[in-house]
Amino acid sequence: MNRKFQKNSILATISSLLPLLSLFLIVFASAMSYRNPYRDVIFGILVMGFILLIVSSYLPTSPPNHLMFVFILTLLGFCANHYLQTPLYVVLAILAYVGMVFHKRFLFWIIILAVVALQIFGLVHLWQWGTEPIDVFGELQKGSQFFLHGENPYFHKFSAFVFEDPNGKYFIPFHYGPSIIILASFGRIFGDVRVTSLFWILVTYGIIIWNSYKNAETHYWKIMILSLAILPVTIGMIVNGWVDSYMVGCFALWFILRFKIPVISALFLGLALAGKPTLLPAIVPFFIFIPKLRKNILFSLVWALVIIVPFALWTGPMALYNDVIAVHYNFFHIRTDAYSFNGFLYAHHLPFLPSWLGAVITLLLLATQLIRSPKTYSQLFLMCAALVMSSYIFSQYSFFNYHYVVIVLILLALSNSKSLLVEKEKQIRLRAFWRSL
Repeated sequence: MNRKFQKNSILATISSLLPLLSLFLIVFASAMSYRNPYRDVIFGILVMGFILLIVSSYLPTSPPNHLMFVFILTLLGFCANHYLQTPLYVVLAILAYVGMVFHKRFLFWIIILAVVALQIFGLVHLWQWGTEPIDVFGELQKGSQFFLHGENPYFHKFSAFVFEDPNGKYFIPFHYGPSIIILASFGRIFGDVRVTSLFWILVTYGIIIWNSYKNAETHYWKIMILSLAILPVTIGMIVNGWVDSYMVGCFALWFILRFKIPVISALFLGLALAGKPTLLPAIVPFFIFIPKLRKNILFSLVWALVIIVPFALWTGPMALYNDVIAVHYNFFHIRTDAYSFNGFLYAHHLPFLPSWLGAVITLLLLATQLIRSPKTYSQLFLMCAALVMSSYIFSQYSFFNYHYVVIVLILLALSNSKSLLVEKEKQIRLRAFWRSL
C-alpha cells in the first residue's frame, strides 16, 4: 500500500512539474532568441521544452506546486531578453509570494503593481507611436490605413525582410487573412495598430486569471497574476505588433464563451481561423474529445467564410489565395533564420527535412494521443500545445511570436488544473471573485 502511494505521489509530482519546466524552457528560449548568436543552444533548449511538453501531455495532470511555480518565476526573472533586463524581477517575485503566503494582501498587490510598472516602463520606453522598423508593423499599419480609406490592401505591395537574400528586402502583397485587416483597423483608428495587440493580450491574460480563479487551487490565480506580470515575452509581442496575439485572444474568448454564448464564441474562433490559421492544430483535440463543441467549431468555419468571401470577391479568389497562402511557399520558402529543425540543419550545412515530414509527425503525435481520452481541460490544452509546437518546429516558421501561442496554451492548461471535461460547467459569481481580492 505504501509503495503504491509512493508511486502515485512521485507520478503526481512529475506530472505537476513537467508543464512548468516546459513553460520555463520555451519562455526562456523565446526571450533569448531575438538576434542571439547562440542559436544552437537556444534551439536545444526549445527542443527540450518541446519534449517535456509532449511527455506532460500523456501524463495525468496534477495542480502545480506553489513553491515550484515561484521558483520557475524567479528563473524567468533572469531571462536576458533585449526588452527589459533587471534582477529586480526576481526580488519582486519572491516578495509577492511571501505576501501571498502570509496573507499580506497589501504587500502582495504593491509588489504586483511594481512588476506591472516595470513592464509599462519598458513598453513606453520602446513604443514609438506610429512607427517601428519591422516589416510586420509596416504592413499592418499601411494595410489597415488603406482599408479604412476604402481601398483593398491586397492591391498594394509592402516591404518584407528576407533573411536568406543578400538584398534583404522584397515587396510582397498583404499576406495575412482578412480578419487581421479588420482587427488591426481598430488600433489604426487610434493611430497605431499595436493598440489592437495590447488589447488582445490584456483580454488573453484576463481570461487566464479568471480560469485560474475558477478552476485551480486556492490562491493559485494570484500566482498566475504574478507569472503574467513577469512574463518576458509580453513587451516583444506588443512592440513588434505581431498578429498572433489577435489569434490567441480570439481563441481564449471562444473557449470561455463556448457554452454560454455559442454563436458569439464561434464568431471569435472564426476570426482566429480567418486571420492566421496556424492555431488550427489546437482546435482538433477540442473537435475530437468534446462532441458538444463540434457544431460550434463547424459554425466557426461558417463565420470564417463570411469574413473571407467578401474579400475574395473584392480581390479575386485566386489572387487572395496567392497573397495569403501560396506566398509562403512561392516566396518565403524555408525560413533558415527560424528556430526550427530546418534552421538548425541549414546552419550546419545539412540537407533540409522533407516538407511533408512535419505534417506526418504532427499527425502521428495526434494519433498516439487518441489512445487515451483527456479527463481535464488541463490535459486537453497540453495536448493542443504539443500539437501546435510540433507544427511549428518541423515547419518553416518557428519564431518568438509563434512560441507565444504555445506559451499561452500551457498557461491555459495550468489555469484549468481542476476543470473536468464535462458538459455543464460550474458558474462562479463575480462578487465572490472581488471579495477574494
